[in-house]
Amino acid sequence: MSTIVGSTTEAPMSHARLHLTHSGLLRALMRWAPRGRSLTIRELADEVGVSKSKVEALLSGERPTVTREIAERISHVLDVRQDALFFEPLPTPMGVGNPTEGESHE
Repeated sequence: MSTIVGSTTEAPMSHARLHLTHSGLLRALMRWAPRGRSLTIRELADEVGVSKSKVEALLSGERPTVTREIAERISHVLDVRQDALFFEPLPTPMGVGNPTEGESHE
């Protein structure tokens, strides 16, 4: 009988998504874009290489996350530091924020 050690059947880790700090900030930066003109949703989407609906979802807060690559491209197009627009949330340890049985928050 043989035992398989170090099996690679584990699911690959997904890349962390970055969260938009504030949709109003993104909208303001689009208004005061580089080259002295404002960018429409369509123009930003085209320059970044994403769909118009993706930019609309960011601005509405419907889907406030993007991949690192898209965050980099948005920041580059708007000529701002990535960490001014996006942040990586800290992981929450399991069980934190969930009251245990018999615990009360009075």
